[in-house]
Amino acid sequence: MKKYVWIALALAAGTAFAATETPEDIIPVTAKAQNRTTETQCSENNNVNIPLSAEVKSFLIEAIHPTYEYKEDNCQPNFENCPEPPPSHAFEPGVFKLYDDFETVVEAVRDVAWWQPKGMRVTVDGGGVANDVHYFRIYRKTEKRDSWPQFFVLYSDGNLRLAPQPPPGVSNTCFGSSIIIGPADANDRPFAEIESVKYFPDTDSMKIEYRTGGSAIISILELNSRVARLRVEADYDTSAFPFVTFRSMYVKDGVSDVDQIWWKTEDGKTKNKAVLDFRKGEGVEWVFYRRAQSIHNTSGPNIRIKTE
Repeated sequence: MKKYVWIALALAAGTAFAATETPEDIIPVTAKAQNRTTETQCSENNNVNIPLSAEVKSFLIEAIHPTYEYKEDNCQPNFENCPEPPPSHAFEPGVFKLYDDFETVVEAVRDVAWWQPKGMRVTVDGGGVANDVHYFRIYRKTEKRDSWPQFFVLYSDGNLRLAPQPPPGVSNTCFGSSIIIGPADANDRPFAEIESVKYFPDTDSMKIEYRTGGSAIISILELNSRVARLRVEADYDTSAFPFVTFRSMYVKDGVSDVDQIWWKTEDGKTKNKAVLDFRKGEGVEWVFYRRAQSIHNTSGPNIRIKTE
């Protein structure tokens, strides 16, 4: 059986994340969460919708493998019980390799159809450029130097998907939940439309410019077979918009990308709720995870968001 449990900061919620040090002169900001989740029977519907609101300048996002055991993985989509997709806009599809230094590969992708009328411009410093694309993805060589798995995807509507590299003996794992970075309205389909992204290989970071104004810098702090860790520096309006919005899928326990929410308050107390039982809360650290093994995106990671 595969079991991904790492010696790390053990949380009462039943999941584990690597400890991150917070400098003494930085006091984490308390974020308010409001659960806007709606019930669904569609496994491809991002019905889990939890905006986090606070006036923050920076925050961390981490992804680790699930802690439950499983024999078989499943990353295939399941459109059973899903409604007809809404009308979309037609594009000339394409995949554009913008950078490859034999360690890191950056590609931009334009789909044949997209739900918004415009894509974004993606540039790599010292590399290529692509216009009107719908997402870009980053691959990186593993610690054992034998493969280049994809670990990072950012879509033009602000949705980010993150995963650690596969653990030893595994060639590939699934993505799962999404995190919207940027000034997204708190509605049923939130988005933060991106105008452009520029990736800087020398610093392993990228600058995002939003169509409604404001920007963000995402830095890749750590990537290995245990954790993927990012820092986001927010230069957008976090007083009027959530600084980040967690998006995922829940049909029932065993058919979900997240089924539990754990959070830590400013005074160090911890709380835990099932995703549909959670209503609202305040905390400096949030973990969205699965306690029950899922048949959907079985190896999809747990996600932690921590303010700084």
